[in-house]
Amino acid sequence: MIKVSKKIPMIARALLYSSLIIVPLMLPIFFIMLPEAREEQKSGDFQILIERDSVKEDLARFYPRKVFHVGIFIDNIFDLNPANQSFKSKFIFWAKNFFDRSPNDRSQLGTNPFNIINAADLEVQDRAVRYIKKPNPQVSPNDDNDPFVSYVSYTARGELNQEFYLRHYPFDEHKLKIIIEPAKHTAEDMILGVDPTSLLSGNISLSSWEIISFNGYSELSTKRSDFSDPVLIEKGSIWHIIPQATFSITLKRKFLPHLIKEMLPLFTLLLLGYANFFVHPREMEVRIGMAVTGFLTAAAIHWTVASNLPGVGYLTAMDEFFLYSYALFFLIGVESVVAHVALGEDEEGIGTGPAGDKKPHPWFRYGLPTLRIIYPLFLVGTWYSVIFRHLN
Repeated sequence: MIKVSKKIPMIARALLYSSLIIVPLMLPIFFIMLPEAREEQKSGDFQILIERDSVKEDLARFYPRKVFHVGIFIDNIFDLNPANQSFKSKFIFWAKNFFDRSPNDRSQLGTNPFNIINAADLEVQDRAVRYIKKPNPQVSPNDDNDPFVSYVSYTARGELNQEFYLRHYPFDEHKLKIIIEPAKHTAEDMILGVDPTSLLSGNISLSSWEIISFNGYSELSTKRSDFSDPVLIEKGSIWHIIPQATFSITLKRKFLPHLIKEMLPLFTLLLLGYANFFVHPREMEVRIGMAVTGFLTAAAIHWTVASNLPGVGYLTAMDEFFLYSYALFFLIGVESVVAHVALGEDEEGIGTGPAGDKKPHPWFRYGLPTLRIIYPLFLVGTWYSVIFRHLN
């Protein structure tokens, strides 16, 4: 292989070796770019997908109590702020149940019956509080057991707390949550279900994000404390069980802007660094300059990327791309020194003279051709490993 490669012109060899990088790396990038570059179409409202409804399985455990179905209409989402671990939203939420008038009627909720437990700076206003008689022609108007509907509704706008886990950046997905629970009632008084008529507006525009799904589920949150509640203390109970209804919006970060602004410049620097292996070893200043300049430029891009993210105690996928790149630039710098030392003082007979001249140094016969193969394979392998581990 080495003898054959000597007969190939230097430029052709550079193109041949470079193809080991360009072809494997660019194909998957194009597969990602093409779907992102398609013109976005306006979608309709997102109907909620109920993942879990605790009403059926928890009714027998705490019966009797009232059952409220909690719903939501999310009109807008804006100002996603991973640094402050928060986002802002405007929405309407409601709760309703059906009950019968009786001496033991427990449908009355009082004022502000529900809390949004992950609210940070949220303004909530009453929208409607009604106790409506449900029409039923089969029941006498004077019957005390007529079914009624209890309905409360609120408008909310402001900031909510949200954890942003950026380990997979820029391939990350996040679930924005709105968690609703009773302000004063426990599971012994009330069970919450998810209203299937809940909606997420299709007119929400998030420039850097794509909305994937809108989900809802209800569950029981168990806290190991009696909160000094006299009733719980009298029962000898240390478990405080509270029903919750959670609405989550799954967002996926759009990859194309990060591909163009961050990964493409880094990829170009690595290709230029690879060209260093085809510069004559006597040009040590040029080779070292290419390695150092490439390293400093990559570090500057890395610093710019990191400045746009909050300080986290773990590496992101983008950090891994840059760390592997630093290792390659270090390899280029070390190889430049080794090649210059191996060249020696006599530069005339190194691999260019007739058979009777001085034989080339083993580094030029075996080491440098091997590095020309290892470099692209290492680059391809590391980039693929990062993409496959972090791309959902």
